[in-house]
Amino acid sequence: MVLELVEEGMEGSWYVQVLLRDDNTYQLEFRDGVAAEHYQTRTTSQEKVLTAIPGPVSPDIAPIRRA
Repeated sequence: MVLELVEEGMEGSWYVQVLLRDDNTYQLEFRDGVAAEHYQTRTTSQEKVLTAIPGPVSPDIAPIRRA
């Protein structure tokens, strides 16, 4: 899942993305405008993943499930 913030006139890119890996860990990445502000972590906690996603999250996509 990738959530991206797009606003007219805003330079850079802001996004958070989540990948459920084959070893059942979640890889989270966050970019705060520029490449120098790009962060990555991994966790086994679905709760931590949902907490890390900014803004309201639709109940239709939680819990995160592998397709």
